[in-house]
Amino acid sequence: MRIPFVTIIAAASVFGVSVISCFGWGGSHPPEYWIGYTEGMRGGRGTESDPWVVGDARAFDDRLSRLPAGALVNLLPGEFATMGRAGFSLKSGQKLIGAGIGRTVLRLEAPPEGSPLAVVLATADESAEDVVVQDLTVDCNFSSDWGAITVQGVNLAGTFHTIRRVEVLGAAGYAQECFALGIAASSVQSRGNLIENCVVRAYAGGWCTAIFLVNNSCLADPFNPDPVFTRGVVRWNLVDLSSGHFPKGGGCAYGGGGLDGAVFTGNTSQGAPLGFNFDTTRILNTQLSQNAFLSCTYTGINARSNRPGDQIQNLSITNNAINMAPRPGQPSAFGIAAGGNAEAPAVNLAISGNLFTVTNPGATQITGLQLFGWGGTAAITDNTFDPAFGQNLQPGPAYQLERNSPEIRSK
Repeated sequence: MRIPFVTIIAAASVFGVSVISCFGWGGSHPPEYWIGYTEGMRGGRGTESDPWVVGDARAFDDRLSRLPAGALVNLLPGEFATMGRAGFSLKSGQKLIGAGIGRTVLRLEAPPEGSPLAVVLATADESAEDVVVQDLTVDCNFSSDWGAITVQGVNLAGTFHTIRRVEVLGAAGYAQECFALGIAASSVQSRGNLIENCVVRAYAGGWCTAIFLVNNSCLADPFNPDPVFTRGVVRWNLVDLSSGHFPKGGGCAYGGGGLDGAVFTGNTSQGAPLGFNFDTTRILNTQLSQNAFLSCTYTGINARSNRPGDQIQNLSITNNAINMAPRPGQPSAFGIAAGGNAEAPAVNLAISGNLFTVTNPGATQITGLQLFGWGGTAAITDNTFDPAFGQNLQPGPAYQLERNSPEIRSK
């Protein structure tokens, strides 16, 4: 999964949310402001009783760009026009809080002139820390009149970030892969990140990873001797890609890379070519549990290290529901495709307690588990497969095969 630096979003880990709670500042209170939107109007003092009123994208972006680091910004109910990252970037410690999904809407007015990429909410670079975006809708507002461009919703670079109860609509990935909502880094250890209760839907089309957590420190050099990683929790989110038009297999609901200690749990996808995708950079000590990947057309979970040096180690895929709905005429479909490569075999891969079902079993050849061995180790236990699934466990790794239904036999 390749994420351009401009869209990179610092990811970090959270095993208890603590440090980035929206109201968890210690000591003195941060500066706090209120902003409302009335077309064509300006005024106010920025207080709760007399909010700033902005009436167009330029006024809104100008107001946001002047606010200090650490500011708590309350956006009142209404629709706010913005030029997005071209007009302002979020600073360290800033909390951008709306009145709720569907009540506070940030709508991209137009993409930057001459640019193939537009991002609605973003940090300037990965030096940012402790940014919160919460309780609002981001409308990427893609229009075919804009041409073959990519429009993304929320991209936070740095560490200790939170994206909570945020909806992204109308994103698109026609110039390059679209990363609709997420957190990433490339040169810093990213910790304490949280993405929860978010929604990505009404996707316009093109290549995408809808919700992501990533660190790209090994992207250019998979043998980087001193890598940094991202850690965080991604939970209770919903991605609906049913409306999107994708290149072959080019739509991922969730994705990650360069992770150490990340947790993805309680998430749901609907209608994605790939429910979940790990395919570039290293994955260490990461859990993928209790998710539901529904109506996937190509692959439910793809967890493969495609390049020499990119190792998967201690990856747990447990208690997920994987529903495949392949389309007639496509060559194949996979419930889980996982494993390493000849230079970097997967180590301690655990696939347990997953439920595999098929909506239209006659559409194409469907494989429940496609495992790539090369001397790796994998425990495959307590999984339940629809009889329509075949299995393909390549010889080589040390498989532990127990209590699967139907029984799986190693080749």
